[in-house]
Amino acid sequence: MAFRSILFCSSVPADVPGMLRKPIVRRHRECVELDISIPTPLSSIPACCSSCYVFSEGRVADTEGPDIREAISSARFLFSMERYWEAHNVLEGLWREERGKRRDALQAIILVAAAGVKVQMGQDSACRGLLKRAQALSERLGLTSEARLIDMEYPFTFPEDIAGFVLSGQ
Repeated sequence: MAFRSILFCSSVPADVPGMLRKPIVRRHRECVELDISIPTPLSSIPACCSSCYVFSEGRVADTEGPDIREAISSARFLFSMERYWEAHNVLEGLWREERGKRRDALQAIILVAAAGVKVQMGQDSACRGLLKRAQALSERLGLTSEARLIDMEYPFTFPEDIAGFVLSGQ
């Protein structure tokens, strides 16, 4: 069993990497996010990281997702905090259950979130590819973004027009 923790730090602390298995590092404008999986709860490791704070911790497991309005609201908040990976996760369960145009719209938002993750990981080329795919889906749905998705600058803003399409139930 693994425990997943998300830490926000001013920098990658020297005392953390030795206890991590496959850490994922995402750089925000003002901090570093460490997404880690360890064999024991982080709280049981004394003073593991004095320069970090734990945002979330729990066993790695699939959970039932929120309803569509709650998910969109959560994703909007997570975008505002540059927590694109979590926004992606909030919407993915709903995307799997949807069909048709609503599924495509959810996928467009998820692709923008994934592009944010790629920027944070220093993978600019992958980011541009994901934004192009999101733009193509948006155009196929007949949506005109306030700003073209492929021209977005980091930090990315939540694509409100696509969310409006999802919430309209089309």
